[in-house]
Amino acid sequence: MLGLRVPEDIAVVGYDNNTLAALEMINLSSIDQNTESLARAAVSTLLGRIDGRTTAEHRLITPCLVRRNSS
Repeated sequence: MLGLRVPEDIAVVGYDNNTLAALEMINLSSIDQNTESLARAAVSTLLGRIDGRTTAEHRLITPCLVRRNSS
């Protein structure tokens, strides 16, 4: 329609870096949200609450871009 090409003219990026994104015919660049670190932080937060912590905590887990053919 518009004659745009990926990745020459426009980049397409996913935001979950699932296993399908890495398949050769898809090969989608994606943001990896570091699910292992997210899970560890969630468990740690839950255990802290169970132990009686009542104050809020701010946790930052930095995502990273996994470049493939779509960017």
